[in-house]
Amino acid sequence: MNSMLLRAVAVCCLVSGPALAADLPAPRPMPYKAPPAAVAYSWTGFYIGGNVGAAWENTDPTYSYTSIAAPAPPGFNDVFGPGGPLNVGGTSAVASAIADGFLPTSLGSNNTSVLTAGVQIGYNYQVNQTVWGVETDFNWLAGGVKTTGFTAPANGIITNVDTSTAGLRWLGTLRGRVGWAFDRALVYATGGLAYGDVVASATAMNFDGTNTDLFAGGGSNVRYGYVVGGGLEYAVTNNISLRGEYLYYNLGTVSYSVAPINTFAAGEGLTTTGSLKVDGSIARFGINYKFGG
Repeated sequence: MNSMLLRAVAVCCLVSGPALAADLPAPRPMPYKAPPAAVAYSWTGFYIGGNVGAAWENTDPTYSYTSIAAPAPPGFNDVFGPGGPLNVGGTSAVASAIADGFLPTSLGSNNTSVLTAGVQIGYNYQVNQTVWGVETDFNWLAGGVKTTGFTAPANGIITNVDTSTAGLRWLGTLRGRVGWAFDRALVYATGGLAYGDVVASATAMNFDGTNTDLFAGGGSNVRYGYVVGGGLEYAVTNNISLRGEYLYYNLGTVSYSVAPINTFAAGEGLTTTGSLKVDGSIARFGINYKFGG
């Protein structure tokens, strides 16, 4: 009896097993975890760096003159004015002296390139793709101050030898920046305040065969103006970026008197004024280190 009961239970299990298995829920697949999205580079933060490049500056002073009757003739007007031995066509003494090549209106252009190097520090703040920033820098201009000379053609009566020194010793800027970021690449425009140490001076030595007239004037002072430009910067790591930049600066015009410095010159009745437009361009490469990142 017991053996028959066991056989019946076994048969039931064999018959119902597949049916029960069919009623069980299918196993769920393992959940899929997507890889983390790539994080775009952020330009926000303080940075400090250095730069090196070339500067093209205006070092071409111009000169203007006025003359009056000499207190103790013969003076400048007596030689170059109407009726004088070096007068040209009855014109004024100044016009005749310029036509004779005795007085220079310029000592020639020296707008050659000079080496510039410096440091910069700034801060950027990025909103979406727009990057706002402020930057200040200080650059030295190696050989920026130029000295040129002038010698009047010999006329058998008076000789004239002039020298001019002009240029920038250093240049600083305080600029705003706005740019558009393409992840690690940043295209930007910049502009603001420029200031620099301007040197402008001249000397003249006139010799009439007996007496030597000496004139000198000028000086060195800090001038202020504006600067504009733009550039491209690329972050090679989260902290280090490289840039190429162009700037144009303009510090206005410097005027100075080249005055008599001895009694013979004071007796000529000639006054000279020098003018120098202080502007130029800078093209430079830089490297920055951004804190954080």
